Amino acid sequence: MSDDQPADEKPILIPPAWFLIFAGLQYGAGRTVPGLSFPFPFAEIIAVALAIAGFGFAFVALGLFRRARTTFHPEVPGRTTALVTDGVYAITRNPMYVGMALILGGIAIWTGSVIAVLLVFVFIGVLTAVQIVPEERALERLFGNEYLIYKHRVPRWLFL
Repeated sequence: MSDDQPADEKPILIPPAWFLIFAGLQYGAGRTVPGLSFPFPFAEIIAVALAIAGFGFAFVALGLFRRARTTFHPEVPGRTTALVTDGVYAITRNPMYVGMALILGGIAIWTGSVIAVLLVFVFIGVLTAVQIVPEERALERLFGNEYLIYKHRVPRWLFL
């Protein structure tokens, strides 16, 4: 165990694993509970647009981390060497996770499943609890007041 992250703050699973679990649950919900579905005009177009936006958020954020030469590995936030606050990080503190949520939103629209829509919000709650809150604690330890000012100015998610 390294000193840069307390044992109680090690993630249960990394965010891409959570994403895959929830995408699988959404797909399963759409196939196994078809009675809880809704027709959505232009579902395919909206779903693809959300997925493209989601991948865009994630890849732009990753590029900003690379440019800042800091870690993007969610399992070791204590190894962060720079606080990235520009670009997509000026509108959300978690653009990679927002990207995942947008893709899940696209899946929900594509499947037309009420359960799949609800699972997007469950994903946001789970990721906030098991990943984002520990990351925030690590960033507060590393960057102190600079991070607190950023945290106050920029939302965790797009609107939350």
